[in-house]
Amino acid sequence: MGIIEYPPGTTPARYRFLARNRLVAGLSEAVVVVEAGWRSGARNTATWGRRLGRPVLAVPGPVTSAASTGCHRMIRVGEARLVASAADVVEEAGPIGVDGDDSGPARSLDALSGDSATVYEALPASGTRATRELSEESGLPIDRVRAVLPILELEGFVGSDESGWFRAR
Repeated sequence: MGIIEYPPGTTPARYRFLARNRLVAGLSEAVVVVEAGWRSGARNTATWGRRLGRPVLAVPGPVTSAASTGCHRMIRVGEARLVASAADVVEEAGPIGVDGDDSGPARSLDALSGDSATVYEALPASGTRATRELSEESGLPIDRVRAVLPILELEGFVGSDESGWFRAR
């Protein structure tokens, strides 16, 4: 579902996509162009972003790629700032719905790794799964699954009842 200025059933046309780019730029905190040809809708969105006072950023691709010529041009003529990572975007555009702190996990689930993450991912989104089923689903030996589940429970990621293990809300 997109946002457009035209009523439902309006026939798509190139100029309507370009008008939509104005809305995209206006609803954004910054415009980040990852790939753009010499003439492209992404460059059009970047132009609207500049007109609306939004930071315009570009991630350059290979100099041999036609799909990167627009980004290289925008950076070269000062229409966009060079960025190469999410941290660069936050530095240039300010925090956009994030705190900009890359020192730790953004979500508690990001702290899971290895067997813990594998077992957690083997749990269904709703309902329960028995230990043997978790072993089969995760591909881990049952003794490793049995070792991980109590740790996940202590950390508040999972719970159990008579029917099996489930994701804690």
